[in-house]
Parts: sequence; structure tokens; C-alpha cells
Amino acid sequence: MEQKPEIFISSDELQAPAIDQRVEQMRLAAQTELVRQVGTPTAQRSVAKNPILQGVGLGVVSGLIASVIVEIVGQPASPSPWYGTNIYVGTIFYFGLFALLFTVPFTIRDGVEARSSERAFRDLGFGILFIAGPALLGVLIAQFAYSHLWFLVQPDPYSASYNPVAHHFLRGFAWAIVGLAAGLGLGLTKKALRPVINGAVGGFVGGFVGGAVFDFLTSGTIARIVALTIIGGLIGVSIGLVDQITKQHWIEIVSGGMAGKQFILFLSRTTLGSSPGADITLIKDPLLAGEHAVLTTQGKNLVLASMSQQAPVQVNGVPISVHQLVDGDLVQLGATVLRYRTKSEAMPTWN
Repeated sequence: MEQKPEIFISSDELQAPAIDQRVEQMRLAAQTELVRQVGTPTAQRSVAKNPILQGVGLGVVSGLIASVIVEIVGQPASPSPWYGTNIYVGTIFYFGLFALLFTVPFTIRDGVEARSSERAFRDLGFGILFIAGPALLGVLIAQFAYSHLWFLVQPDPYSASYNPVAHHFLRGFAWAIVGLAAGLGLGLTKKALRPVINGAVGGFVGGFVGGAVFDFLTSGTIARIVALTIIGGLIGVSIGLVDQITKQHWIEIVSGGMAGKQFILFLSRTTLGSSPGADITLIKDPLLAGEHAVLTTQGKNLVLASMSQQAPVQVNGVPISVHQLVDGDLVQLGATVLRYRTKSEAMPTWN
């Protein structure tokens, strides 16, 4: 058998400049490949994960479910409903129950997306706590304002001076108050100032537009369900639009099981990980720790810190323990890659 010649490499050859150049080329090639992999999903972002479209869809579904339930429980078409015939009691019960039920899908959305019944029920409990009061108060104010302002503006609806436009405006104003209360309650569940403002503004605008349309459709059970469903969709899209217009710091999932999803950062301290207890729960990634990293606002800046010793956090391919993020930074947690986005203006928060 022919014996192959042995190859000997001396220490001088290992220290030659060509070796260092080759190592550097390999390192750069690895970094280039990383960027190529995480950049592709952004271009393929699913339309279904668009925050505005999600707001419309969730608002329509919430409005439909809530309207069907209040039609069954509220008995608006019955001459003798179980709660009595007082018009104020009936109106407050009907629309108050609708406002509360409408917010439930929005409240449990994060838990459903994280596939965690524990988080969904926990958020539902907080939602009922924070939303029930504003919803009831909003309906009370709306009913009082509608009934009193109506008689001031249109004392006799059968007179020649009757103005239907004023009626639609007042109806829209009353619904705007209900929408404001529902959006305010939803914002309170986030425990941050900006969602409270966004929810109140979005709910007011969506409620006003939907309430103005309400009069054109309310004639029977089906018409009321359609009208309330439209109002739900308008409130959902309005809150979503306000969130997108006013957002200051947010992250986009560009690679991993949740690619295409966007999270707006409202809190001054936000934890990320696979645990339902994390502020942002990232699923479909077995490499993530329960609380893998934390984002902290410092003035106008956002600082990322690693919380996992087994799987370090990387920013633009470089392992970090603490790092001040800049717009466009790519953050890798386990097998999930995020892109950080920001605007220059600082956001108000509740600590």
C-alpha cells in the first residue's frame, strides 16, 4: 500500500499574514450570511399581520359577538324584558354590556397569540377590573347627554323644524362617549399612559362615526347587529390607526415562528421571552428562556440587556450583555430575530 506523505505546519506558517486574512474573510462571510437570512422575511411580511387590518378584523369580530349576545340577553325587542320596562335601565344595560363584551377579545389577544390560557385568563381578569367601571360610567354619561341634549336641540321631533342631521350628530356623540370609555379601559390594561390616550382618542373617533351611521340601520334585530358590528370595526381600526401614528419605539419579528408580527413598546421596562409572564411572549422557539432579555427606556433611548446565560443575546451578529439600540438594529434571541425601530421623540410612560 502506498503511504501518503505527511504534512507538517510550522508555527511560523501559522503566524503568517495570509492566515489572519483568511480568518477575517471567514468571519465577514459568516456575518454577511446572517444579514441575508434575517432580511428576507421582511419583504414577505403577511398582510394578515398588518396592525391596521388586525384592528379592523378584531373590531368586527368583537362587535358581532357582543351584539349577538346583547340581543339575546338584553331583549330590546321584548315588550316585557326581564329587567323591567324602564328605558334608562334598558339602554344602560344593553349598551353597557355591549361595551364590556366588545373589549374582551382585545384584552385576551396577547394570551391567545402566545397560546397561553394562563395569560389569557389573567389578562381577562385585569380587563374586567379596568374596563367595567369606565364602560358603565361612559354609558351613563352617554345616555344622560343624549337624552338632555336631544330635547334642547329638537324639543319636538314631529315639528317642521325637525333636523335629522342634528339627531345623527347627537347619536354619534353619544356613541363617541361609549367608544371613548371602552378605549380608555383597554388602555388602562396596558398600564402605560400612551395606550390610554390612544384608546380614548381611537374609541371616540370610531364611536362617533359608527354612531352617526347607527340611525340608518337600526330597524329590527338584524339591523342592530349589523350596526353594532360596523361600530366595532370602526372603533378597532381607529385605535389601530392612532397606535400606528403615535408609536415611538417598536420591534418587528423578521425571522422565527412569529415572523411579520409587530409589537409597540409602551412600558418603560419590557421583558421578552417564552414565558406567559413576559411582557412580550415569543412562541415557537425552544431556544428562548422564560425571560430572555429586557428593554428599558432611558430618556429617548432604549437599552437592551441579556437575561439568559445559556443563550446569549446578539445585536447585528455580535453577542452583548447590555447595548443601547439604534434604529434598524437586528437583535437575535435564540432562533428569533427582531428588528428595532424608533422615532426620535421620547414617549411618556408609567413606571
